[in-house]
Amino acid sequence: MQISKLENDADALYFSVIAELFRAGDTKKPLEIMKWKEIYQGLEDACDECKDFTHALGNVIVKSA
Repeated sequence: MQISKLENDADALYFSVIAELFRAGDTKKPLEIMKWKEIYQGLEDACDECKDFTHALGNVIVKSA
């Protein structure tokens, strides 16, 4: 399903940006890191919820057909 592929792509991007956020040697302040981590986590959670919603909707459509 296309939605699952997009969600997997979002997971890969999430792990990439989190790794970049915590990269050693960067001069980011701890509060800035915490803020961005929360933003990225919120976006990741939203992607997960979208996938879950589309799966539930698909199940309803199949059962109603």
